[in-house]
Amino acid sequence: MATRSLFWIAAIVAGCNTQAPSPSAPSSAPSPEASHEKPNAPSDESAILQAFIDTPALQGYYHVDTSPERKPLVLLEGPHTMGAKLEKFGVPVEIVPAERLGKRPHLNVVALERNGEQAVVRFRYDVEGLAGEVHLSRHDQGWRVESQDIAER
Repeated sequence: MATRSLFWIAAIVAGCNTQAPSPSAPSSAPSPEASHEKPNAPSDESAILQAFIDTPALQGYYHVDTSPERKPLVLLEGPHTMGAKLEKFGVPVEIVPAERLGKRPHLNVVALERNGEQAVVRFRYDVEGLAGEVHLSRHDQGWRVESQDIAER
């Protein structure tokens, strides 16, 4: 609610500003490069995703010790993963669009649903024939896995 109010206040103030910018003032318009940037995933979604990929029940399926091509972990780019800054196995997670995946093993976040202090991540990890969902809740130290329903297909 507060964010929405701040938006409207900023919009009203901006609309009332009739003074032309001085030639030396920096432009408030986005640079051409900035208009092509991907939006950042909200930090809360990044924290949910980090807790999800660190789910103890998934660790035995990554197999980075016997399948080095699975490091770094690859996530399929989607609405919830785009712009997220995640780490697994001591290196950044790669978030890759579908057209660039090829046959690379990847984790697919099918859905991320959040309701207040609770979240559910639905996923597939086709290289291992896995599908399931992980239920998380927010605590003082961040997001924590409460339960999971993971099945090999």
